[in-house]
Amino acid sequence: MAGHVTQNTPSKKNVVDQVGERLVKLELLIYGVVGVAVRIILRFVLYLITFPLRVLIGILRFVFGNPIWMQEFFLFNARRRPVLNFPPEDRLPAPPDDLLSESYKGWIAKLESRITSKDSKTGQSHSDFILQADLEKHPAGKIGILKKDIDDLNRELLPVYLEHDYRAKRYQNIYYHYQWAFLLLAFMTTFIATLTVFASPASLNSPTVVANSTLSESLSSPTPNPLQGQITNKGVAGSGNTDIARILGVLTTAAGAIATFYGTLNSRRRPQKEWYRNRRISEELRKHYFLYLAHLPPFDTGDRYRNLRPTIGKISELE
Repeated sequence: MAGHVTQNTPSKKNVVDQVGERLVKLELLIYGVVGVAVRIILRFVLYLITFPLRVLIGILRFVFGNPIWMQEFFLFNARRRPVLNFPPEDRLPAPPDDLLSESYKGWIAKLESRITSKDSKTGQSHSDFILQADLEKHPAGKIGILKKDIDDLNRELLPVYLEHDYRAKRYQNIYYHYQWAFLLLAFMTTFIATLTVFASPASLNSPTVVANSTLSESLSSPTPNPLQGQITNKGVAGSGNTDIARILGVLTTAAGAIATFYGTLNSRRRPQKEWYRNRRISEELRKHYFLYLAHLPPFDTGDRYRNLRPTIGKISELE
């Protein structure tokens, strides 16, 4: 009998585990679907809210040009406006071992395309790092050590730099997205609430009050009023202002709820903190890039390449 119980217990446990796993998968599926739907709705709402602002910015720029005060103002600063469709991360593959192969040259070309940017004013390409084209301007015999250092940094440091640089830009965009959404939704909540007050039937000029006063006068008069039923239906059934006030009340609640949702996301995800942390790491890696080229501490020893990877690991763990 005891053996029979021992055989049935694992089967029941397995059934419970299977049901639990299915419930978890179902929960994750529902969470994913709801999350995608909420993102689509929020992006659509944010686009509708920012569209009038974009039109206003275009008109002001057409009238005033592009003065400095408009560039520094929060609403007109292009660097502080979020990008709705932020590009996904495209990590570099591992570099080939053969530095003379064509695949390594293709990898270097892809790497340099990501560390090179164009100036918006002049349209010329520039980079904060040393490119292969810069090395080709000098004789190979004079830059042998420099070329080896550049290859070491290209394979070890720059991929990590690009990873944290992308994260910093992504969290910066998320932070501005939350700030803009919260600011605009708070404004919309106040604006719609103000319209709700003016559209409320409690106003003295509303048709409901006028209809009720007419009804009371008709009831107090000795002669029956033939329009009494119509006035009563108009006053009791509610006027158009009542319907508008209800719609505006729903919109106020929805805008306030979405603003609260954005505030909660901002407090939980802390995109500003992650933005600062990844930007600090990327700038530290940029600094150590030139320290390695100059053979300065902590790369002032003969085996500096052996010290490069542990240094990058320590920098990546900065808080």
